[in-house]
Amino acid sequence: MLHLNVYEIDQCYGGPEEGGWYYSAGLFHKCIGTFTDTDEGRKNAEAAKKVFRIAEKENKRDHRDYKMGHGAHDGVDPDGEADDRYMIPGGAWGYGEVRAVIQDHEGRNFPETRPYYS
Repeated sequence: MLHLNVYEIDQCYGGPEEGGWYYSAGLFHKCIGTFTDTDEGRKNAEAAKKVFRIAEKENKRDHRDYKMGHGAHDGVDPDGEADDRYMIPGGAWGYGEVRAVIQDHEGRNFPETRPYYS
């Protein structure tokens, strides 16, 4: 079976190494369709994904919240001033992107564990 899964994809702060690095994290919202794993099923899944993408573009959420890490305290020094040295790893920054993805399994949040710099 093929699953058309919907995710909100965010960029999360990984750590300060190499001038700071980020990784993509996906919050699974829902599976909006299942299709047989055949040429015809894959074609139908691609068509449904295209319809979703068009609808999402037309209904772009201008009210989507801008994420600031783990909250207003993330990236702020003890005096309340913005300071990247106080960013907490794992927090999402910016506007997330809603995306439909065709997968061979029902959706799940990713990554399962936060990556680390080695």
